[in-house]
Amino acid sequence: ACAGRVARWVDRRLQPHHLAVSAPIADLLIGRGWFPAARVSALPNGVALPSEEAVAEAERRRRAAGASREVRVGSIMEFRTQKDHATLLRAFAALGRAAPRARLILVGDGPRRTRIEELARQLGIRERVEFTGTVADPQPLLATWDILAHAAEFEGQGLALLEAMAWRLPVVATGVAGVRSTATHGREGLLVAPRDPAAFARALRQLVRDADLRQQLGRRGRRRVADCFSLQTWGTRMLRLYATLTADPAAMPSEDRCPS
Repeated sequence: ACAGRVARWVDRRLQPHHLAVSAPIADLLIGRGWFPAARVSALPNGVALPSEEAVAEAERRRRAAGASREVRVGSIMEFRTQKDHATLLRAFAALGRAAPRARLILVGDGPRRTRIEELARQLGIRERVEFTGTVADPQPLLATWDILAHAAEFEGQGLALLEAMAWRLPVVATGVAGVRSTATHGREGLLVAPRDPAAFARALRQLVRDADLRQQLGRRGRRRVADCFSLQTWGTRMLRLYATLTADPAAMPSEDRCPS
């Protein structure tokens, strides 16, 4: 409530144009009455694409390691309330014998990390879960993973998903609004209901067992990032927004094909 009052006061005084990282966030700002619809636009973040050569080399190394190697499931989330590491850990524990060589790598830090480490011990999986802490550049890690797992109770867009998809990694994620604007269930990954460890475990198990499906989803994911969430696409959308706000049709770039 306090945040809403502050937002409305700033909006009345300055009358700025507000940018949201996804259409669901834009709808939230408008729906709560914080800002008028005419002064809110969705402008999704963009990410840099690793080169095709780097991605192909990462895939080659995974194939060379053979089917018997451990499947590496990674997650990049701060240890905060909205990031549901507990569901992710319970889902990973539920894999059990279906994935005896799977490993979970958790990148990030935050106030809930100690609690989550203790939960990993209670679940009996601590030796298969790696806590890396904050990593300045996750790209080298992404190149070694097989699956990106993202369990959140609320998400604006899901930048970690985009970075993983750019490396042709399939995603298993909770299908909250911001995530659904980034990845599509059955196309770039598998989306499940929030706070449902059993459903999350089933999705993980499906991908752990099926390398061909991982590859199919991963390739579609990279195409989606290249088409809709590259830095070039972000720049084009920003120019279009400026052209609209300044009423300068001559500066308007051509329309893109991707939803906000």
